[in-house]
Amino acid sequence: MEFFTKSTTNLVDAAKRAGVGHYVCLSIVGADELPDSGYMRAKVVQEKVISESGIPYTVVRATQFAEFTDAITASMTVGDEVRVPDALIQPVAADKVGGRGRARSGRRAAGGVVNIGGPEKISFEQMATRGAR
Repeated sequence: MEFFTKSTTNLVDAAKRAGVGHYVCLSIVGADELPDSGYMRAKVVQEKVISESGIPYTVVRATQFAEFTDAITASMTVGDEVRVPDALIQPVAADKVGGRGRARSGRRAAGGVVNIGGPEKISFEQMATRGAR
């Protein structure tokens, strides 16, 4: 938590000194809905520091990066068995998120959150199966 608070405060202060006209921050879809996760709480604090900074801003919240499929599947693997939750995921390519962030930086600040997700909702099982191919 301290890392996100301190680093974001430092970045916001530097942005003010530099005269930044639009601060774009990458975050995670649903971060404010997972208070049991320390990482998600820290992302919410990061967003709050930015939103209260007085700098025009946009928070781009993305779903899970598709490039992390192998790592996610590995984290759910025990022995030779992959144990997946019964939930949907909407992976998005990192370059799509980067492109959206760049596009947002050239536009008027949203003054809030913009969500971006992959083109389809799939199960964790489908994600793991596709990754295994």
